[in-house]
Amino acid sequence: MPRSKKFRRARLIVIMLVVLLVAGVGYGGYRGVTAVRASFPEVDGSVKVAGLSAPVDVKRDANGIPQLYADTAEDLFRAQGYVQAQDRFWEMDVRRHITAGRLSEMFGDSQVDTDAFIRTMGWRQVAQKEFDTKLSPETKKYLQAYSDGVNAWLAEHPGGEKASLEYSLLGAVNSGYKPEQWSPVDSVAWLKAMAWNLSGNLQEEIDRALLSQDFTPDKIAELYPDYPYSRNGTIVKTGTVNGDSYRPADGSAQSGAAPAGGTAQGATTTKALLQGLTDRIDSMPQLLGRPGQGIGSNSWVVAGSHTTTGKPLLANDPHLGPGLPSVWYQMGLHCRTVSSACQFDVSGFSFAGMPGVVIGHNKDIAWGFTNLGADVTDLYLEKVTGPDTYQVDGKDEKFDLRKETIKVAGGEDRTITVRTTKTGAPLISDQSTEQQNVGKYAPNGTSAPDRGTSGYGVALQWTALSPGKTMDAVFELDKARNWDEFRAAAKDFAVPAQNLIYADSKNIGYQAPGVIPIRGKGDGSMPAPGWDSSYQWKSDPVPFSALPYSFNPSAGYIVTANQAVVDPSYKYNLTKDWEYGTRAKEITDQIEGLLKNNGKISPDDMQTLQLDNTSIMAKTLVPLLLKQQIDDPYVREAQDLLKDWNFHQDADSAAAAYYNGVWRNLLSLAFGQKFPADIRAKDSCLLVRQQSDPTKPDSSSKIVTECGTRDPGKAQPDGGDRWTEVVRTQLDKPDSSWWTYIDSQHKEQKGLDNLLKEAMKNARQDLTSLLGKDISTWSWGRLHKLELREQTMGTDNSSIASGVVHKLLNRGPYRLSGGSAAVDAAGWNAAAGYQVDWIPSMRMVVDLNDLDSSRWINVGGASGHAFHDNYNDQTDLWLKGKLLTWAYTPDAVEKATKHKLVLTTG
Repeated sequence: MPRSKKFRRARLIVIMLVVLLVAGVGYGGYRGVTAVRASFPEVDGSVKVAGLSAPVDVKRDANGIPQLYADTAEDLFRAQGYVQAQDRFWEMDVRRHITAGRLSEMFGDSQVDTDAFIRTMGWRQVAQKEFDTKLSPETKKYLQAYSDGVNAWLAEHPGGEKASLEYSLLGAVNSGYKPEQWSPVDSVAWLKAMAWNLSGNLQEEIDRALLSQDFTPDKIAELYPDYPYSRNGTIVKTGTVNGDSYRPADGSAQSGAAPAGGTAQGATTTKALLQGLTDRIDSMPQLLGRPGQGIGSNSWVVAGSHTTTGKPLLANDPHLGPGLPSVWYQMGLHCRTVSSACQFDVSGFSFAGMPGVVIGHNKDIAWGFTNLGADVTDLYLEKVTGPDTYQVDGKDEKFDLRKETIKVAGGEDRTITVRTTKTGAPLISDQSTEQQNVGKYAPNGTSAPDRGTSGYGVALQWTALSPGKTMDAVFELDKARNWDEFRAAAKDFAVPAQNLIYADSKNIGYQAPGVIPIRGKGDGSMPAPGWDSSYQWKSDPVPFSALPYSFNPSAGYIVTANQAVVDPSYKYNLTKDWEYGTRAKEITDQIEGLLKNNGKISPDDMQTLQLDNTSIMAKTLVPLLLKQQIDDPYVREAQDLLKDWNFHQDADSAAAAYYNGVWRNLLSLAFGQKFPADIRAKDSCLLVRQQSDPTKPDSSSKIVTECGTRDPGKAQPDGGDRWTEVVRTQLDKPDSSWWTYIDSQHKEQKGLDNLLKEAMKNARQDLTSLLGKDISTWSWGRLHKLELREQTMGTDNSSIASGVVHKLLNRGPYRLSGGSAAVDAAGWNAAAGYQVDWIPSMRMVVDLNDLDSSRWINVGGASGHAFHDNYNDQTDLWLKGKLLTWAYTPDAVEKATKHKLVLTTG
């Protein structure tokens, strides 16, 4: 839908406003500076906050990190709402519009498709059901107190007045927009965004189905090799499940009873149907980074018997998409007197817009998260027989129907109809228009029913679309005092399924939580036939009591880095798409080496290990590259960079730059040239062999240049952990058909050695064009850059003003060390370029011997206000691998305090 004249005129106003702001900020203009600083929060003195029963102290350190002290839990969370709104309300406001499918109300018709997709899944409706039917009265009370605190701040900024620079910019385009009151459901709904981005293998299901149009099942299997259990191991030594009870097999102490509280059908799907679905997924906001498999994190915990402090040490660094402000918000929540009436004394990383602390420690325990990667999403092909019917077991079933009206700033409202199956799976292939124009393309397998006139749809079964109790779990974790209470909290942690590591002063542990489905037929690796009820999920998920855990294992440490939790002997299918364990193996090897050489591990060792940027794949591939006889001195000069390389991907390393260039070109030649355009990166054009009749493999062919069509961030081959395993398995097959490629002369060549030479030649040319001919000036950081973008206007390229807005809101670029499969996981997509697209979003090391000696760092800073001193003050430290001292006890917090604000009764 074209933009209205009103919006086009408004964009001209934005240009003028931006110019004035830049002039004011850049040259010290009084009005410009005043306009920007007017939104900065009060951090000293006192402010009245309605609803407080007693004063609350807000103590901020030099980095603006707040520590809150209150007499009651409700006052504590009311103050948390107020303080987070002070620093991050624009971010919070945008987030709730995302989760409610209401972005179009802020940003106009460009967001209608995104809103329609989220409305179809019904994130907001599920969050409302959670609040109404699942959450405890205590949790509801805390959520309401938090909302009251946000709304107390909003009352001081009616209509968003002087709320942030972004509201000034938005107001020039959409003057009618006024922020609504915050509600408890706004907070709960954010959990759905978390779950979406960490939801498992949805993209892998789609990709396998798309690949099946061009490759046999055996060739697809080579692209998704088996997990290397013998080499990279599992998180826990796989125990047994007797009845519904898991029994560890790794020397763990026994815990008490659980606390109270690929199939052929996917290959028949047409490219057009699933590619349309991929386009919808690509349009989703990526506040946490790209969703699903590939999202990584590191955490490990070492028992006190192996540490220099004599007490456990715990480290965590979740890998998420970069942005400003950071997805995390550091803070402490302290009851002045901890008692049964006020149980919180917790510090760590929270989400702006949601009460509580998500990752961190209290006075008794510490915990960390990595993504478990459980397969909690399945796509179902549905035989649609009419506007409101679909077929199951040969009989028509009625869809549950609901209307959704999307209000559009500067445009007309849009109404969609959402169709949902009886199993609760929305038809996500439906178009975002009232006509529901779907199902034009049908499976072509002989086992599928006839398409008829209405065709097929694609429905999404996802555990997060059923109400859960994750919000209860957050508060339970925050006040847990021991292993049993930690496990009781984990039982309520429904989505997203995470690896939870644990430490107290004497013990270490691990628990796999989450709602994980039990399937009838099928294994979740490919879209399933919705018309066959035998493929539906069982009514009950894997029992929590049967999920793997470990408590004080004999090894004396636990490592989780998205590797397989258990081996195939485990009773239940958690997923077929584990990450392949490269980082986990490296962390384990480093820990074993430290214990062997030093006998003990120190807090400094934990911090240093987080910065390990070794390329494990390079240790295998570089010897093969150096064996190649290169005649061209121009290429040989680059090859020589690898001779004495230590495999470290430092930002200033020329060898790392060249190796990664070779890696990217190897993947392109071996796999990219053979992949369909709808899997390769948009605007990435490669030589491919094109059949005159794609339905007949023996038809004549010709070599042409073909460009990809997929969003670059999700294109393949991306070069991540899976691809290191794919290449590793093929290196033993020098005559594999994957080593057949088309060279720069448009001639087909065969063999591993030839392909490696071609990759080295192409990499030399690529890096020359990007970095210059003189290899002494090359460095990995010049290629591997991070830009921190504000996640709304900072990524908008739709107006003339956008470039200037980017300068106002974004920071960088920064030259980064690390790589996709390294412990220091500065990820990049080899199918799209070298730009960093996911990072260690924070780092922490908790010292259970002295909590005030713990350390933490965030990307960006505490503030969401551009040009505030704390907007981006932690990034330089993060880049250097440094951590801030993490004050926790009252005395340490008082010593670190630079600003004190007292929230008084209103």
